[in-house]
Amino acid sequence: VITRILPSDPAQLIAGQRARPEQVAAVRSQLGLDRPLPEQFVHYLGGLARGDFGRSFATKRSVREDLGIFLPATLELVLCGFALALVVGIPAGILAGANERSAFDRASGVAAILGAAAPVFALALLAQEVFFNQLHWLPLNSRLGAEISLAHPVTFVTGFLLVDTAVTGNWAAWRDGLEHLILPALVVAVYPLAIILRMTRNNMVDALHQPH
Repeated sequence: VITRILPSDPAQLIAGQRARPEQVAAVRSQLGLDRPLPEQFVHYLGGLARGDFGRSFATKRSVREDLGIFLPATLELVLCGFALALVVGIPAGILAGANERSAFDRASGVAAILGAAAPVFALALLAQEVFFNQLHWLPLNSRLGAEISLAHPVTFVTGFLLVDTAVTGNWAAWRDGLEHLILPALVVAVYPLAIILRMTRNNMVDALHQPH
């Protein structure tokens, strides 16, 4: 419905800006975009019921195949980021709550507010600028460096890079994968870390004020 309202044509985008009208019409017919909207929706639901999610116009593969490739990487990043948020946020919250109104409590409160309010994309750009461009401490993109990928190819079993490299004993790729994971995991961890820190701190303060 939104694509019908917005002034954009999916068929034109897929065919290309320089495509002729007959080429755009052919793409529209091929994708079923010339059918009534309810019919398109029913056709889409039918595909979902069969496990057919369609094809990606970016990778030229089926969406189901792309999910098998990219979903494990996403889950690995999210799990590592959340684990980092727990490992740092809970002790920091306990320390802040046990030392109420201390300098650490005030500083952690300000940091938590900034961490919860800052847009993730802005934090990502800032982290890239600091840790990659300025300090040259961490790599910027992909899950592995090109040299490691060629010299120590990874045999994927589960799709989780750190798990698969550890299981197969590919420790060079494991270390390189960990280095590539640190920067995005830090960015992903900021928001949940801020929430966990403040919740732990407030609950710690409440518990210490109880007349046990």
